[in-house]
Amino acid sequence: MRIAILSDTHDNIWVLKNLLAGLQADTLLFCGDFCAPFTLAQIAEGFAGPVHVVFGNNDGDKLLMSQVAGRFPHVTLHGDLAELELDGHFRGTFRPDPDTYQIFLEGSTVTVDIPAGTASFEETGERPGLRQANFLHLNEAKKLWTWMADLYAVGLLVLAVTGLFVLRGRNGITGRGAWLTAVGVAIPAVFLLLYL
Repeated sequence: MRIAILSDTHDNIWVLKNLLAGLQADTLLFCGDFCAPFTLAQIAEGFAGPVHVVFGNNDGDKLLMSQVAGRFPHVTLHGDLAELELDGHFRGTFRPDPDTYQIFLEGSTVTVDIPAGTASFEETGERPGLRQANFLHLNEAKKLWTWMADLYAVGLLVLAVTGLFVLRGRNGITGRGAWLTAVGVAIPAVFLLLYL
């Protein structure tokens, strides 16, 4: 699904006319500041797909705006805020910097470059094996898997500790093994001190 995101046209019908003529999108989201209701009518007449609209801080006659939206069955005027589900479930948003806004959908991400007025749509898919490993690693299964994961961790710990005493001599725990064990304990200890 291709989503076009527009805002702040401020009645600039000439630029809007050119934009709508070349717009290749399945859905249009308008994030406010038409200024006058005739701009909404121009968008509704120039774009055939679903149009979702919220008000900005400069939208003039909101009553007339809602009447204009009512004339077009493909236009939905949501008011001041909207939460939409477009081709997948909405997961959340993130603003990594003042110029970038990211919208996370199930299976895809929309990244909006605000100064440039552009957006990119990135689809993600599951990779065989990695999805299943991540599912278990993040303990999304819960229930019995929590116990199995804990038992597995204890088993690895027992294996590591008993492995310290298998080798004898200079490669064992009294020689090189002591240094390797110290490094193996020190690295997580340092990170615990840093993050706690």
